[in-house]
Amino acid sequence: MPSHISFPTPIIINMAASYDETTHSDEQYRLQKQIEGSTGMMTYQDAIDEEIDNAIDAGATLCEITFDGEGVCRQIYNDGNSMNMSDRQAYLTLDSRNKKKQNERNPDKCLKGRFGHGSSCSRSRLSGQGVHLVTSKDHENLIHQANIELCYLAYECPNERCWTSNHDKRPKFVAINDETETKKYNFGVTKEYFGDNLEQRFDKNEVLIHLAKKYSNVIEYDDFKIIVNWCGETYEVPSIFNDEHKETIQFCFPSDPDIEAMFKVRNTIYRITRSKNKHTFSCYESKKDTEKSLYDSSTKFSMEILFPNINIVEVNFNNLTKKESIRHRFINTTLNYIFKNIDYDETNQKIIMNCGQNNIYIDCQEKEEEKRKTKTNFNVEVLVLLDTLIPGIIIDCNKYTLTYRDFDKERCLTTTDNGSRYLKYGIIRLKLDETLIRVQENKSKIELKPIIEALVGKIIEKYNKDVSSDVKRMVAKNQEQEEGNSIQVNSSIQSIPQEDDEKSIETIETATEEGAKSEVEDENTISTAVINVAPSETETIHIDDDETERAAEEKDDEIDTDTNILDVTTKSSSQPKKSTKVNEHYKNSVSKIDAIQIWEKYLASFPGEDIDDVEAINIMLSRINKYRE
Repeated sequence: MPSHISFPTPIIINMAASYDETTHSDEQYRLQKQIEGSTGMMTYQDAIDEEIDNAIDAGATLCEITFDGEGVCRQIYNDGNSMNMSDRQAYLTLDSRNKKKQNERNPDKCLKGRFGHGSSCSRSRLSGQGVHLVTSKDHENLIHQANIELCYLAYECPNERCWTSNHDKRPKFVAINDETETKKYNFGVTKEYFGDNLEQRFDKNEVLIHLAKKYSNVIEYDDFKIIVNWCGETYEVPSIFNDEHKETIQFCFPSDPDIEAMFKVRNTIYRITRSKNKHTFSCYESKKDTEKSLYDSSTKFSMEILFPNINIVEVNFNNLTKKESIRHRFINTTLNYIFKNIDYDETNQKIIMNCGQNNIYIDCQEKEEEKRKTKTNFNVEVLVLLDTLIPGIIIDCNKYTLTYRDFDKERCLTTTDNGSRYLKYGIIRLKLDETLIRVQENKSKIELKPIIEALVGKIIEKYNKDVSSDVKRMVAKNQEQEEGNSIQVNSSIQSIPQEDDEKSIETIETATEEGAKSEVEDENTISTAVINVAPSETETIHIDDDETERAAEEKDDEIDTDTNILDVTTKSSSQPKKSTKVNEHYKNSVSKIDAIQIWEKYLASFPGEDIDDVEAINIMLSRINKYRE
């Protein structure tokens, strides 16, 4: 403990309490395990998360975390309820399981903590090589304080019952009546961590990014603030997810929650069932179920998908580069819409997180190098957002976020063309309760039931199909608008009187010729768009379609849907004949979107960088040259 730290002379009062004497005789060993992180709370960040969760459970509106210049956490304060006698007893119980049943300030809200010994693990992780000081101040300015010398108790105390046996440094609360000390603390609970040899170290950017991802919802909707004081500078953790682009998918369990589930994506209801061997799941469209049967279920839950809302965003698909696909253009243009308090400094190649008085900056230069090596057409900003701010999946329990963890969304899209895998860039939030998840002592370690894993995968697959169709509609509408603009230009040329300035006529004719040339070039460049995506790993949980026929029907429906979309949106006064597919050939006409997909599959059939069959290329060049003439 630093020499400049001094503690006030305590006044010990009779608390009329007998602290738990039932702790086993291996107290010193167990305390050492807590300090080492071997009891479930593995990381130092887990320890800070635990203290924030305790603040939420105590009804706090503010949690303030202070770090020194070396990245050591020195203090965590919250303005929630002060500790009563029962709370103090529980706090001084090693491996306490005396968790409250409800939030005292907000009884209608559920608690995040379930096991009740997170605080003991947290204090051991953060101050295991030094001293922990906890101070509780109530509304009457009464202060109770406990000075816990963890390093001594765990490694130097001669008694193995270091925590409960009678000795001078046994942990205990004392009442502090010193007026100077009273003024030092605010109402609520303050926890301090002293020592020159504390092993915990934090990185400012990592702390703020993590807290923004995990606590964005409670910051947004529960009037809760998290303030980080870093070496004298103040940062307020922002809410970063823009729920304006959120869509909620309802699901329920009609019978056994381990066997069968039902969900609705857009206007279609699906069922997913577990096979008799319990290793696979089948998913099929349920025509007998109604929306009423979905919402009347007593076991209904939801999954939120945060992805650019097609009805809000605007994307121009003209002038795609040779290697840029429709998905590249859409994601590059719109992904930033699902965030707020996040900006991009293109000049300095940095993503900026707005944190009140100060900001943090995420360097994108490493991703720029990765972009050059992989030759991807996604913007650097997209790559950094995907790597830094888009978690695999966020898991909420009883309205609070327990954790976010890895979840391979692309694995759910293996049956989808590479160029249509949009949901890889979406944010997925599961809203469950404790009956559907296996919560560990460390809330960051969450296991989902197999049917939930399968359910999430199928929802992502079905929703991605709808998004792909939405984007195709947007492209078709974009093309229709361009054709309309071209017709307007031609009409303008025809309506110019002969006696008008010849220079003006020449200018319009030149612009029209360049526009026609650009349109041909655009069509050519669009058709050559390719996306290279690394193959997914083998799935642990295998999800099959219920029947092979149903899968084939879905495939045919998808082709028909895409064709119909473009037939409606691109028809002109000439009324071209309807596109008809006979075996593996098209008759009359084919939509541009279908042509792009066919072209991508054609390119993918050549494993190398070169195409050794140039017949198709020559046919297209002949058409292009003829059009230019």
